Amino acid sequence: ERDGGETEAVGRGAHQAPETDGQTRLVSTDGLAGLQPGRIVTAKVVATEGVDLVAEPLEPLGCCEDEEAGG
Repeated sequence: ERDGGETEAVGRGAHQAPETDGQTRLVSTDGLAGLQPGRIVTAKVVATEGVDLVAEPLEPLGCCEDEEAGG
């Protein structure tokens, strides 16, 4: 958790190579409790920091687990 109650996680977009491109910081004031490693999150880029992106989730985390599991 950062100043102002903002929670963040670090990952990358499908277009970002792990060794050569920047990363994407997912930030939320609602928390990221439902986030798991490897989870695909629909997000909106709200800022840049050099080559890195800052994004906010567009859907509540954990909302689509049944769909991902095929049910």
